[in-house]
Amino acid sequence: MMNGVSGRTSRKLLHALDVNSFRTPFSNANVAVAGYAHSLPRQTVRPRLFASLARESTWANVAFAQKEDDFPWPSVYEESREMMMAAHMSYPLSYLIREAKQGNLKQSDQVLKVLHSVRDGDLSTALSPQDIMNIITENKDYLLEHRLSDMVDEFGGVKILEHWDSIARQYGSGSLSLLEFDDHYDKRRLCYAILINKMRRRITVVFRGTYADGTNDWKRNLQIEQTEIPVPFNLQNILKDQDGNPMTMRVHKGLYEYLFRNDDRGPRFETERYQDILKHLQTCLEGNPGFKIYVTGHSAGGALAKLFAFYLSTSRKALHIPKPITCICIGSLVMGDGGYSQAVSCVERLGWLRHLSIKNEGDIICYTPPLHWYAPSGMHLRLHRYGGHLFWHPSGPGMQKYHDNTLKSMMRVFRSALTRRVDLLSEHLVPCYLRRLEAERETLSQLTLGNLYNDPDLIHATHHPANNDIIVQQQEMEKLL
Repeated sequence: MMNGVSGRTSRKLLHALDVNSFRTPFSNANVAVAGYAHSLPRQTVRPRLFASLARESTWANVAFAQKEDDFPWPSVYEESREMMMAAHMSYPLSYLIREAKQGNLKQSDQVLKVLHSVRDGDLSTALSPQDIMNIITENKDYLLEHRLSDMVDEFGGVKILEHWDSIARQYGSGSLSLLEFDDHYDKRRLCYAILINKMRRRITVVFRGTYADGTNDWKRNLQIEQTEIPVPFNLQNILKDQDGNPMTMRVHKGLYEYLFRNDDRGPRFETERYQDILKHLQTCLEGNPGFKIYVTGHSAGGALAKLFAFYLSTSRKALHIPKPITCICIGSLVMGDGGYSQAVSCVERLGWLRHLSIKNEGDIICYTPPLHWYAPSGMHLRLHRYGGHLFWHPSGPGMQKYHDNTLKSMMRVFRSALTRRVDLLSEHLVPCYLRRLEAERETLSQLTLGNLYNDPDLIHATHHPANNDIIVQQQEMEKLL
């Protein structure tokens, strides 16, 4: 790997960059480079915790099929920043709806009418950033009193909406739209949004993170036992252990049921959330052919984004959805076991999924569940507290060295927080992620996910001639499509 950026150099970079203002996210920074800068790993973990990942499957050394096609893929910085902003947007919207329901906003009935116009599944109605900013402007005094950080923080939810509004005005009506924000019965069901960005030719599914007030979010988060899920039909001939037996996959039970089960929701919920969102995406793509699908979320929303993107890239029901699916999750919980991690890597190798999981150093939520049968999945970007960053991937040569999802590392975060007397959750909030990302803007603007997937320092990329199953599977999928 290339030499790391020292802490001193990173701090100089932080001062040199204008981190107090947003750069327009639509500039073309899709520059391919041979390598990337990062800081050196800071901790190691016990090898015995990686037993589930140490098993080599029959496709472990197959080269990744990730390529930079004709689509103008943004840089890692641009994709990460725009997805952070999208994920953060769900919280102030939920707050506005809650306050309007309680009658605390001016013309609360009208506010609910506006915000609920995009939760009925009718994608012909859409809200612009200006529509939402009008509500915020009319209730500025109330929000300053009750949501001061969102109103004044340069990376707060309201400031992000203001930035989106300025971009939408610059590029014209309909350039940025909120097509769906479904918090219907959110006390029992997960909340999601669908955004469309016509400049990027992108449709984004956003899963809201934990919103503890009166919802099932925490109940689902704490169901940390795992449930076995079926291996997707197009991976069954590939995902086998060394003895040729089919591999199994297990994932976080609570979050899996939040997305796929409605047993406890009553007869009014006829379909799973997955089916609802898939139906909306079909409608969006019919009106916007050639657009790419992105999935994002923060915290528990990030874990839901991982699972949804995995199924969207492999499900028989989603064959018509254009690939690759891009999943960028922020401060996410860990989703599954070693079998699930290998399945995600397999889909990445097939070129059906672009997956980036961003975590802050010191973000305690990224260490949960702190159990050895949970394993990381996808490409990882770790943003360090005092500048610098680190990329790593579970299939790479340094996975054991870089992976920090252990109880030991979690306790290290607790001790560090106590000695520094900081709020444990402060490093989990999206504004903290945005600040650290801005400090790494110069380097990350020169990289794309395609660069990372083709970097042999990150991922084993040696093709083994005996592993032809994965190539045959790619050809069969192309025929189906």
